[in-house]
Amino acid sequence: MLVKMKPSRKKPKSGDVFVIQPKEGIYVYGKVIKADLASPSAFIQGQYLVFIYHTVCEKIVQPVELNPQKLLFQPLIVSKLGWTMGFYQTVYSTKVTQEDHAVDYGFYDADELNVPIKNIEKFVDEECQPLGYQPKLWDQYALSSYGYIGRLVHKALALHVAEDQ
Repeated sequence: MLVKMKPSRKKPKSGDVFVIQPKEGIYVYGKVIKADLASPSAFIQGQYLVFIYHTVCEKIVQPVELNPQKLLFQPLIVSKLGWTMGFYQTVYSTKVTQEDHAVDYGFYDADELNVPIKNIEKFVDEECQPLGYQPKLWDQYALSSYGYIGRLVHKALALHVAEDQ
């Protein structure tokens, strides 16, 4: 559900601003908030925490204003695969700001999927450290695929594949 762009083998780093293309001629901006995550989970170790912003353009522009108070959806943990496959394209690099760090996000570290929230102690940060509370924005403590991000972007922007048919 994302348009393939230019593949890259370059390792993303904290502060990298990238675009994804949910539809031809529509670009949504994201930013690597933390690279090379340290985690007890082998699936999360070395991965990336990203924000996807409600910043939509018809062409790639740089720099662009990225407001961490206007995220399209909750922060997610991703692998480098989105870049190597060409679904994420880095356009420039900037600093990770205090405002980025102030976003109230986290993850729910459940032993199985679709479990009702039972234990506040299961809310963790991106490196699986307990938060002790339920953050405003959260998702499952898991690696998110570029396909999952594509579906979230389409849903958030109300883009329908049926429009193209």
